[in-house]
Amino acid sequence: MLKTSLLRRCLQKNINNLKYFNNQTFNSQKSGDNLEKSFENEEETTHTSVDKSNRDFLQRLYTKPKPMRNKPFIKSLFKGEYIYDYLKFPEYEHPTLADNIEKQADSVKTYFQNTNYSKIIDKNGQFSLDALNNFRNLNLFSNFLPNEYNGSELDSIGFAKILENLAIYPSLGLGLIYNNELAAKAILTYGTLEQKNKFLPQISRGEISAGFCFSEANSSVDVSRFELRARPDFVNDKKNYVLNGQKTWVSLLANDNLDAVFITFAKTENDNGENSLNAFLIPKNTPGVSIEKVLDNKNGLNLYEINFREVKVSQENLLGANGNGFEISTKMLENSRHLIGAICTGLLKDLYRETIEFAIKTRRFGKGLSELPLVKDRIATIEQKLYTMESMTFLTAGICDSYQMPDIGSESALTKIYCTESLKECISHCLDIMAMGQFKTLDKIQQKYLSDVNYLINALNTNDVLRLYVSTNGLVLAGVEFGEELTKVRNPLKYPGFILKQIFINHKLVRSATKKIPEYFYLWEHVHPSLKEPVGLLEQSAVKFMMAAKSAMINHGREIVESQVPLAMLADMCMHIYAMNSVLARASRSYSIGLPNSQHELALAFVQCQESSRLIDYLHADIIKSRGGEGLDNTKFNIADRVFKFKDHAATHSEMIEIEADILRGSCTPVYFVGEEIKCEVKFKCVPKSGVKKTSEKKENLLKTSESMFSILSNQSQSSTSSLPATPLFEQKNFLKNFSQANENEEEFTIVWACAQIDCNCFFDESKVMLPKDPLRYSTAEKAGDNSSTSFQPNKDRIGVSIFSSKPKILFCNLVLRPGEEKSFIYTEKLPYDLAPTFRGQFARYTYKLTIGAQKLNQNTQLLKLPFRVFSLMDFEKYIPKMSDFDNEYDYTEKRNSIISISESAHNDTDSFDSSSVVPNPFKIDERSGYEELEYALQVLEDLTARMNVSHFNVANQDGKVVKITMNKTNYKIGDKIIGFLDFSEAQVPCVEFKVTLQSEEIISEECRKKPSQYLSSIHSHVELKEHCLFLKKSDFTIQVPIAITPTFVSDMVSLRWRLHFDFALSKVPLQNIHRSSDPAISVSWRPPNSLPIEITSWDLPIVLHPFDPFVASDLIYSNNPECTNTLVLN
Repeated sequence: MLKTSLLRRCLQKNINNLKYFNNQTFNSQKSGDNLEKSFENEEETTHTSVDKSNRDFLQRLYTKPKPMRNKPFIKSLFKGEYIYDYLKFPEYEHPTLADNIEKQADSVKTYFQNTNYSKIIDKNGQFSLDALNNFRNLNLFSNFLPNEYNGSELDSIGFAKILENLAIYPSLGLGLIYNNELAAKAILTYGTLEQKNKFLPQISRGEISAGFCFSEANSSVDVSRFELRARPDFVNDKKNYVLNGQKTWVSLLANDNLDAVFITFAKTENDNGENSLNAFLIPKNTPGVSIEKVLDNKNGLNLYEINFREVKVSQENLLGANGNGFEISTKMLENSRHLIGAICTGLLKDLYRETIEFAIKTRRFGKGLSELPLVKDRIATIEQKLYTMESMTFLTAGICDSYQMPDIGSESALTKIYCTESLKECISHCLDIMAMGQFKTLDKIQQKYLSDVNYLINALNTNDVLRLYVSTNGLVLAGVEFGEELTKVRNPLKYPGFILKQIFINHKLVRSATKKIPEYFYLWEHVHPSLKEPVGLLEQSAVKFMMAAKSAMINHGREIVESQVPLAMLADMCMHIYAMNSVLARASRSYSIGLPNSQHELALAFVQCQESSRLIDYLHADIIKSRGGEGLDNTKFNIADRVFKFKDHAATHSEMIEIEADILRGSCTPVYFVGEEIKCEVKFKCVPKSGVKKTSEKKENLLKTSESMFSILSNQSQSSTSSLPATPLFEQKNFLKNFSQANENEEEFTIVWACAQIDCNCFFDESKVMLPKDPLRYSTAEKAGDNSSTSFQPNKDRIGVSIFSSKPKILFCNLVLRPGEEKSFIYTEKLPYDLAPTFRGQFARYTYKLTIGAQKLNQNTQLLKLPFRVFSLMDFEKYIPKMSDFDNEYDYTEKRNSIISISESAHNDTDSFDSSSVVPNPFKIDERSGYEELEYALQVLEDLTARMNVSHFNVANQDGKVVKITMNKTNYKIGDKIIGFLDFSEAQVPCVEFKVTLQSEEIISEECRKKPSQYLSSIHSHVELKEHCLFLKKSDFTIQVPIAITPTFVSDMVSLRWRLHFDFALSKVPLQNIHRSSDPAISVSWRPPNSLPIEITSWDLPIVLHPFDPFVASDLIYSNNPECTNTLVLN
């Protein structure tokens, strides 16, 4: 029975092979007949232009109805499905179409071959005006547009051929992609009739350039981080938009003298409060638009930064529907990336021809370069890569032309990745061959071909981002397809039988990593029989990829998106599978129809499939055996983490000087009061390199060696019969001692200097805030020091202004350390009383850092920065006694009362505070001679915030009394509980619900406002408490003050105030008209009705928040953030 089934399978294979061969032969004869007919027609017509009948014929061919959407190849592969249509290489249905495209491509090729470089690129590095006129005559700006806009309706294959022939100017090809495929095609696809008639004719004539403004300085991919905003603005009941922000890396294929229109993507807030992405058509001459050139490579590639400041546009400038910006950008980019492959192919062909000619003419080692095996190997690699690049590019372009809405996002991205990376590799091969003789011209060749390669690699998103894009899109579909199976695997206790079966399958998968997998797709039925062996490798690779994708989802689950390494590995497998598919489809077609050198194409397909298959086998084994993202890669992650920690090359062949600094407060982020003294211990340790013993051990071994050599020499001197004079024993001993000291001196390392400094950096919104005009305090404010790499610059690379810097203190000069030796130094500095506290507000921020700098001999200065937090008390120096004051009589009550009056001055809008009720602390110790300043400040704060000072507040509105609020005190420490009582018994207006919010208000002083008349403040809510109170006579609330906030303070620039904000939801219906159940069980769970008519009454109660013990604060902050870096390595 088995023999019969095998025989039937073999007969079926032979029958299919015969059918395939006959069909391909018939197609070849049919295409040959068409070619003969076309040649006969060409003899009867003129060759100068296409006549009207031929143009109508082409128009009918171009406008032939196309299917709506294709099945994507890569996404289907993730789901376990192979699309056989991709094994058919695209070709035109009629030779006339191919001839028309070839004529346009040849005219472009002839122009660039016969035109001098200086006539195309002017002295400013831009395309000259004459060159732009010639580009218009060649229809480079209009070949893709319809006839009504003066275009020739060139398809994607035709445009790829043109890009290939002008690729000796890669910047021109990139500019055409941005101008035509992204910007102009977006207008053609999504624009209104008025927008098309306004812009497309001008673009086709080359009168204006179209820019695609998508990327921003802080984000080129993540739309959620876009900062360019389009604010809706209504004028005369018409909706307009006001744009503010900037776009960068905008490519403009034009001269500075030409006009332009920008397709600008901006975030817009909708009516429902959500943000959406919109695309706007903004002409260059719109008021508020400014352009600044950020890159000029002197080869025609100009990248600009477009600034938008209060740019007003109307609703007519909106491209597409509202919120359609993301779709526009995605579709345009997905359908254009493969065209970069055409530029890469044309650029490589030009250099490849020069390399072949050079290898044939040049002789080395008595032979021609073309006879050397290494040169042959490089040439064969370039030929194989070039063939694959062409195949992937034109296969993707053919799929794009075959459907109205093609889904080629993944295929286009993989084509771009393979072509750009192969281009860089092949250029390196060509330059290596030319480096054997052409040293004088090699530099010019490098500048010509390598200057634009990096721009091609990073154009239309970087390759790493595209890898993640391809894998993520595919795994989303695979997750839907295999969702039930993945759920069972991820929950083994619920499905034990399935898990046992899966363990057996996984065991077979692991074994299959090095074994041949049975046929699954039978791909050999869809290509020429001569390609049976390479198509077998393709089938093996496709099946292994599906196994790897499923295994990656099982191993990582939803975290696979964060584990980027498996995603990149899956994308590389997809890329090589698509490359194998492309070369097999092209080679099969060429061999079937009998194209010249088709046997050569078969050989190239064999080589490409062998190479891709080996790479896929390695990636498959790595993922199946659960090494992807773990194991070896985990070791790599640890290596990278250590490098980031050292901020330099961590592996060194010499000893390292390790600097460890600890601020003596037992915390990673210590906290200090103003007026306190900061102490920091700085340790310098010479860490010996691997394999080197410590100095003491090495010295001991060296002395032992010296003694043994001394004894040997003494014995030799006694028994020596040589005629040479013997060296005295004491001279030999001194020589050994000097040798030992010399070896020790060679291991000494010198640190030239080390110093430390404290500085306070202020960052503020320069558009609204400015520095105070105080010449004494801010005269030394600066943004950075000098640019010397050997000087001490604590503010280097910091954003903002340094408003306080202590005097730098030198720790030492010329410190000499031996391996294993360690020395410590103590740095002390007292903080001034008038410093602002650490604060992170909306308008201003204050940050403090202790900077330690050191310089090793003949190396640059390195900095270690330790952050710390500063608390301030209002008018600190007024009530903190100096040490000399303890010798005299000191009135504690008077000083304490001054603090209370300062705190209560923030409540000048209320009259419930009574400073006369201050009572001295009966438990206070009268002997203060041993008190430090910090201890005294803590005692004052404790006395201030611990005492009771009951206050009552009656809150009312226009309808009568609402509530009576009782507060025990209004001075609190950070971390305290704020407790209040509410009395509704005398209320004249029923209260349904109340809400209490702890709020801070940041206020910019009038002196620091750029517009003094504009009141600048920002209110931020920290803790909120909400409670129902209908039918209640009394209630209370408790709010915990967070420990990570900044206490109340006032500085020259900004002040921070705290308050309790009350919101009372009052009923408009009298209390007796509201039904309440008499059942106690129902009353307990009763809630007010949703339809109850209410009004809101708000009231604010100012409070003062004081700092608390900095030792306790340091411990609390450390517990929330235990990890920190306080180590610096001098290599």
